[in-house]
Amino acid sequence: MSSQAIRSQGTQIQRGATSVVPPQTISGITASGSVATATTSTAHGLQSGAIVTISGATPSAYNGTYAITVLSTTTFSFTTASAPGGVATVVGAYTAQSVTFSTVEESSDIKLGGTSVSSIDVTHLLSTSKEFIAGLKDNGTCDLSANFINGAIQTLIRNDMNGGVTSPYRILIAAASSTITIAFSGFVMKYAGPEAKVDGRLEIQISIKITGDIVITQQ
Repeated sequence: MSSQAIRSQGTQIQRGATSVVPPQTISGITASGSVATATTSTAHGLQSGAIVTISGATPSAYNGTYAITVLSTTTFSFTTASAPGGVATVVGAYTAQSVTFSTVEESSDIKLGGTSVSSIDVTHLLSTSKEFIAGLKDNGTCDLSANFINGAIQTLIRNDMNGGVTSPYRILIAAASSTITIAFSGFVMKYAGPEAKVDGRLEIQISIKITGDIVITQQ
């Protein structure tokens, strides 16, 4: 059997810039497990990766801030923290920020550091051994290296670090006839370099702390 390995070449990381999009009326929200689908009465004008905040919905598990996946001109999906358990009896309203992405110039190495889960000690006086339950996820960092060209996005990321700005990011991976998108929000923890070496290139290293969930889609 031939390998299904995906080539690294062509992978890129992009930083997003947000702008407010006028919200449309929600006509319904449904869920399959923790994946919810919202339907708007008219075209919502959003793109996949837009940041949407749902409020005033019942069950309340629908409420929150999410990176969405656009399914059609009037539907989009998002992943809730817990399964709502049914169709929304009150659909509430949403606010939305559209995201325009720009590629970080000449990245040479991109690495997601990995997800860890904290443990919560729930041992009590009748326990016969230490007992734990899973806590919240920590999605770690996204670390990247790039040729230093002092480009517009490299400069913007450096300014983000100086200003403590949290921005949306996405990694695009070309896989056969589709594209895998890994989307998250984060703030810049480190911007190191440029580093100069004899008979070498100027390089920078950037570390982005991921805040919230990582959303992986394939289209």
